[in-house]
Amino acid sequence: MTLTANVRARSTAAQGDAALAAAAREHAARMAQRNVLSHQLPGEPQIQDRATQAGARFTTIAENIAVAPNRQPFIQHGCNRPSSRKHS
Repeated sequence: MTLTANVRARSTAAQGDAALAAAAREHAARMAQRNVLSHQLPGEPQIQDRATQAGARFTTIAENIAVAPNRQPFIQHGCNRPSSRKHS
C-alpha cells in the first residue's frame, strides 16, 4: 500500500472549509498571474502559515497545485529537477 493510500485509509472524510478554499483560490490566482506552478511563491508564506491565517485547524496539511490526465505534463514542466524531486 502506498503512503498516500495508507493515509487515506486511516483518514476520516474531509470537510470543506470556505476560508481555506478562498486562500487556495488566492494562491491559484497568484500562480496564474505569474504563469508558474509553485507550492510557495516569492514573498508568500508557506502553506502551513497560509492555512493558519485562513483560519484552518490541522495536524498535517498538503496541497495539489495542478491536475492532469497523467504525469507527463509535470515531467515536462520540470518536476524532474532536483528541487522538485525532494517533495516526492
